[in-house]
Amino acid sequence: MTDLQKVSAFPAAGMVRATDGIGHYHRGGAYKPRSRSADGYFASLIEHLEYSFQLEIKGQMGANGDWYGFDTYAIARRLIMGLVAKLLVSDLCRDPAIIDLFCEYTAEMLIGGPHIRAFPVLLRPIIAHSTRVAQLSNKMQQVFLNLIKYRKVKSEKMAKEGNQPEDVTDWFWRWSQHDGNNGLTELDIAQLLAANTFGASFNTTVVLVQCICELASRPEYVTLLREEVTSTLRKHNNTWTKEGLESLKKLDSFIKESHRYNCFDVMGAPRVVKQNYTFKNGLAIPKGTVLFSPNRAMLFDEKYLANPNEFDGMRFYDLAMGRGLTRPRLSGTRRRIRIIFNSGMGSMFGKFNQYPHSRGLWLSLGATYRY
Repeated sequence: MTDLQKVSAFPAAGMVRATDGIGHYHRGGAYKPRSRSADGYFASLIEHLEYSFQLEIKGQMGANGDWYGFDTYAIARRLIMGLVAKLLVSDLCRDPAIIDLFCEYTAEMLIGGPHIRAFPVLLRPIIAHSTRVAQLSNKMQQVFLNLIKYRKVKSEKMAKEGNQPEDVTDWFWRWSQHDGNNGLTELDIAQLLAANTFGASFNTTVVLVQCICELASRPEYVTLLREEVTSTLRKHNNTWTKEGLESLKKLDSFIKESHRYNCFDVMGAPRVVKQNYTFKNGLAIPKGTVLFSPNRAMLFDEKYLANPNEFDGMRFYDLAMGRGLTRPRLSGTRRRIRIIFNSGMGSMFGKFNQYPHSRGLWLSLGATYRY
């Protein structure tokens, strides 16, 4: 039985520290059995989370209780990438070479992308061809191409029988077969999937690391969050469920505040206006205009938040309770009405992953180690 199949009593013998991106883990003990949700796909996702956690963290630790130093970002990235791979390529997520490739590709995107954009537009295709990120992108595309071709007959049969796609690759392929979408080639689908790997993992990894560092440096939140986690598990018969995960209002608030307080971009991702648009106040935006959102300015504006330069892990929980909401608007859930990353054609693939995955991994860390 793995650590993630057990509910921890948060033993006093262990703790976690995180400084400058490095987490030092000390193993705790005294666990209780935990069962899984009855939801088939959710259960398989939890099972893979357990597998990744066992492989990436517990598998590197001895039984003598010594301290171990880990690169928090590297470990968090591999844990997140394991879940992303599960969504994208199903059972291939257990192949270490796949996780290595996905991680290397997303890391290189942060270096190669700005490097290519530094050149004039006409030269970018030539420069890109010789970069490491382009080489890794080609490898990524080949993984998806091979998977699409290998599964084609099976996917067609499953679609005819009305069975759900087994992963996002299968879903994209089926979508491409519908009227209006059949102009997409298998290479087009592979390129879309390769690009989505970065979008679905980078922000989630950053948020998870931010939370680890904030909680390690603010131990006053440990008991508060621990009690919410353990009480929620008791309400759900010590079983991980989607509903239980989404009911963690205080943990969700702590994650939001960690992300807000450590805002890593001054401006949001650019968006191009697809048609002329006029706001209710009369402001007209012509087609082709590039828009940015001033993220940091908004997140630290006293017009919207009290004492924005102070960290308050329960800020969003208190705001919701003060407005009389029976349930806070969660950062990210499986329900479309609570999407905060846009919807429609311009939506972000990672919108369904970032906070639910962060909560799941955060619970896993919290159920195994003391901070």
